[in-house]
Amino acid sequence: MCFSTTSSSPHHRQLEYPTYNASAREPIINLRHKNVVQSPIYILPPEILSLIFQFTCLPLDFSRRYPLGQEKPDKRLQFILGAVSAIWREITLSTPQLWTFVDLNVRTTTLECTLEILYTYFKRSGNLLMAIGLNFFPDPEGKHVFPTFPQHSQRIHQLHINNLPSNWTNILASSFENLRHLTAFDPFHDLLLDVPCSHLTLMHTTRPVVVHCATVTTLCLIRMHEDFCLKLLRECVNLIEFSCTNPQDSPTAAAEQISPLPKDPFELPHLKSFEWPVWNLSEFDRAMLQHIRMPALHTLYWVEEDIQALEASDPRITFYDHLPSKTLANLYLVSESSDVGVSSVFSDFICRVPSVSYLHATDHGGRVLNCLFERLTIIEELHERPIALPNLETISIYDSGPKPFRTVDFAGLIQMCKSSLCKRSFPVKRLSLLEIAIEPKREVAWPFRLRFEFLELVAKGLDVKITNTGVPVDWLPQVTSHIESS
Repeated sequence: MCFSTTSSSPHHRQLEYPTYNASAREPIINLRHKNVVQSPIYILPPEILSLIFQFTCLPLDFSRRYPLGQEKPDKRLQFILGAVSAIWREITLSTPQLWTFVDLNVRTTTLECTLEILYTYFKRSGNLLMAIGLNFFPDPEGKHVFPTFPQHSQRIHQLHINNLPSNWTNILASSFENLRHLTAFDPFHDLLLDVPCSHLTLMHTTRPVVVHCATVTTLCLIRMHEDFCLKLLRECVNLIEFSCTNPQDSPTAAAEQISPLPKDPFELPHLKSFEWPVWNLSEFDRAMLQHIRMPALHTLYWVEEDIQALEASDPRITFYDHLPSKTLANLYLVSESSDVGVSSVFSDFICRVPSVSYLHATDHGGRVLNCLFERLTIIEELHERPIALPNLETISIYDSGPKPFRTVDFAGLIQMCKSSLCKRSFPVKRLSLLEIAIEPKREVAWPFRLRFEFLELVAKGLDVKITNTGVPVDWLPQVTSHIESS
């Protein structure tokens, strides 16, 4: 510790105070100036402040907020706003729209506090519809009991439930009359989900599940058994969107499944978006490929990791042949690994979907991308070779790997783009947009020659966008004036 040896005489203290007051006066002046500048905020009408608060506390989008089973941060801005001042607290508490959505982690140790928060939202939201997320942490003693609040069930239109307590397994039925979005993750209990909801998401639910199929229009299945996925796909006849990701092998033989394999074609007349990964061509993959019909399909997510070449009896050929030739506009090629794929399968596929105008490739290695570039290159001399994707206008390539585009032949990409920009004597759409996105941020060495080639494509009228973690590369102009090539 240091002790001052300065004299403490009254004369010395009189010399110190003016210096101290002068140094303290500056921040006071700054604070007064800041208050003057911000004073209009303090006198805003309550109605305006209420609208500002509503823009600040945007409703939760449960479809984007989850993958299921992950802990979510507890951020309840309503309480933060109410703690600023008495006026803000009054406005916050009297604005029902701020209390219509809540996402809670439920633990046995904090059960009373969680219930108090939940009922605060019920009370403050008035009679408005609510979106509720409840993430129940596992209770090893099995004593976890959470109220089912039947008096409020008619007000809930979105519900996410993770690891349900035992008293919840059979209540999701007729009492939730206005429920439209339901997300459930529960590997331990049989679930009665006979709720007339339109959006249903199920994850890792290996026990029997009863679903109200007639009203489901959007169905997302994550880590579910293949036989159950195929069963719901057939029974939910009013589907508009269907997604099956990371399906699990069914535990028993096909003859013992909960639903027999289809023997005749089944049609989903309203389905516009479809995703089903075809990995090892299991019996369920084959049944789906051979029998499904989607006459209104607009967007296809194609996930294929099979390394077998096509044979005449391959069910993929049947699937390709029955894809709609007029409505299919968006094709997403998704890869679970960086460099798996066979050109014979891929080339045959893209030649059978002529109406596609938007092509997006995610996490494909050079093996597939190089094949894609080669097959999309238009070569007039090869009259016998059919043109792949003649209506293609946009190509988007996304890579999140540790070494992005390490084996990609960019010369093939440039050649493909140039061939599309040439004027043809036969009808073919001109490519208008090329997007390349890299996530997360990695150092990519763009050779000078390649940069020059991209700039040439821009000059010929192609809109080229290259981003690294959402940030455009600095060597490519952000605003392009398209100049038609002569």
